[in-house]
Amino acid sequence: DYAAKMDAQAADYLARVVKASSRMRRLIDDLLDYARVARVRNPYETAATARLAAEAVAGLAAMLEERKAVVRIHDGLPELFCDPVKIRQVFQNLVSNAVKYNDKPAPEIDIRAEKFGEYYWKFSVADNGIGIPSQYFEEIFRMFKRLHSRQEYGGGTGAGLAIVKKVVEEHNGKVWVESAEGRGSTFFMLIPADVRKRP
Repeated sequence: DYAAKMDAQAADYLARVVKASSRMRRLIDDLLDYARVARVRNPYETAATARLAAEAVAGLAAMLEERKAVVRIHDGLPELFCDPVKIRQVFQNLVSNAVKYNDKPAPEIDIRAEKFGEYYWKFSVADNGIGIPSQYFEEIFRMFKRLHSRQEYGGGTGAGLAIVKKVVEEHNGKVWVESAEGRGSTFFMLIPADVRKRP
């Protein structure tokens, strides 16, 4: 309504306020998501992780199509006794990050799993993205930790991997990353097949 009455400096100030409030909204939303992971207890059930991964990928269809990204869900993903809502969110966060932090014309993501000992499954989500310097392998799982400026790689808040860590640990599991700058990253998750049967 007041556009015609504002000079260039006032318009610039207003644009900055709008951007800042938008960032604050994203931070609050992500903080609520993180708190919800700890607070909400969905029923555990036996779920096919291949289906959960496929549903997560389907939920990112627009982003994947826009970036010409290819996601391969390999054979052998197991059934887990788990919270399927949260495990689906883990796949969604990891695939979303793999696409977002990728400078290739066509991002590629591979989701695999293999049996690890008697009780565990070892999942991996590998990409051909920008990679992560080794000194940040632990830090990236902290809440709101970003390695890039807000203007780079989609301007996320840095909550996604903190949520992944929280969910995996809630399932008595462990998550870590192996990566090399410019050569992609692989996120690993070690999760019990059935949290009721403790090793």
